[in-house]
Amino acid sequence: MVVMNEIEAISHLDYLRKAIEIVKLNRITMSQIAKDEKATWMGIIITGISGALVFISGSDLSEIILGAAYSVVAIFAFAGLVHIMSVYSMNTKEFMGFFRVNALAGILDWACVIPVIGWIVSLWGIPIAIVSAEEVYGLTRKRSTVIVLVSVLILWVITFAIFTGPLSQDNQILLGY
Repeated sequence: MVVMNEIEAISHLDYLRKAIEIVKLNRITMSQIAKDEKATWMGIIITGISGALVFISGSDLSEIILGAAYSVVAIFAFAGLVHIMSVYSMNTKEFMGFFRVNALAGILDWACVIPVIGWIVSLWGIPIAIVSAEEVYGLTRKRSTVIVLVSVLILWVITFAIFTGPLSQDNQILLGY
């Protein structure tokens, strides 16, 4: 039983190393992770931690859990938008491959615990998504860039509406909903 835990710990550490390689735009690692079904759960964990860290300072537990859950839903939605716009909507392997790479790249968002700098660092996720879309879907740089930027814009609008815009809880109270 102890040996099994050591093996699991090593594999988790390996995924963290691979996540860092993805952040460095290592295309070989992106290709490997895209095909690695075991990377799915580690990507979900890394993304969930990223979302929780956004709300960690001065928030209660429910907001931290909401942040983690929203981040996981958002990465699935982002992968779905990119997938649909890449005209590969019938092939789930590419969808999950793109999801895995970008979910592991969520390790970059751990920097969000540093005000302002963390947000600036997290912008590197856009080039990561562009390169991973090229790698996973075989898109040109131009097509990949347009698809990723449109997907990012759509998710930013949705996120803004949910957390600070007309759909936020504070605004619903003010409007009497």
